[in-house]
Amino acid sequence: LREVSHQHRPEGFLEHTELLLRQLVEQSIRPVAVLDTHWHYQYVAQNWAETLGLPVHNLVGEDHWARCPDFPANKASLVQQLAAGQRVGQQEERRTVQGREMLISWSIRPWQNARGALGGYIFGVQDVTDQVRLKHQVQQAQDRENQLAYLDALTGLPNRQLFQDRLNVAL
Repeated sequence: LREVSHQHRPEGFLEHTELLLRQLVEQSIRPVAVLDTHWHYQYVAQNWAETLGLPVHNLVGEDHWARCPDFPANKASLVQQLAAGQRVGQQEERRTVQGREMLISWSIRPWQNARGALGGYIFGVQDVTDQVRLKHQVQQAQDRENQLAYLDALTGLPNRQLFQDRLNVAL
């Protein structure tokens, strides 16, 4: 038996598929880069490079560790985990990008080539600085709301509402 499905595909099928995949990746919420097994960039979404403060052009073929020697940290253990087929990542890692302090969530997972062998890594990053800031603001607003509901505004002492609430819990 031999594979002949490629003979029955419409002309330009691979080019069309590649273009479609590029558009999907560029429009995704989570910016990604595809690296080979030697950590050289194979594909870099524009928003991925912008998030890390890297030049958008001319990254393909370059070594990731030359561009970002400290990101992610613990390279040896990271490479071991990925070689074992595990996904690695971190939520809300603090980084300084182009003089701006930000929080980045990132993940790296291995991908397999057509033969099932390790083909490289898919590296996703996301700037979560605004989400974390908003989450803290909501928490502070909720804390302030509780304080206003259960404490006297003038003295800061517990009020009748807090007494009733604690009594109900105790009963």
